[in-house]
Amino acid sequence: MKSLLFSTFLFLSLDTFCQTESSKPLRHFMQPAPSAAHAVQYGNNSQAGRYVKAGDAKIYYEVYGKGKPIVVLHGGIFGSTYEMHQFIDSLRKKFQVIAISTRGHGKSELGTEPIT
Repeated sequence: MKSLLFSTFLFLSLDTFCQTESSKPLRHFMQPAPSAAHAVQYGNNSQAGRYVKAGDAKIYYEVYGKGKPIVVLHGGIFGSTYEMHQFIDSLRKKFQVIAISTRGHGKSELGTEPIT
């Protein structure tokens, strides 16, 4: 009985905690303010975005600029191509920037095969 009451309390607590209502626009991790309406939506730009197959997963990447190619990868266990926007903006002036959404992030699929 105690475990049933505890489970119910835990479920209701988590449900209440997870339901936050906010009128503020959503932001990406480490983004200080919402994007301007005219800003390039890195990581979700249909004009610059492409896919490549890696095993059974599709990996999403975007290409910007002209010149010698530079690959930009976001890192860690979290992140997105969008978080690299200032870096991409500065590099694309002189280089061809290939911004990759790593496996399981953004529009890239995780796939079912082991990651090697």
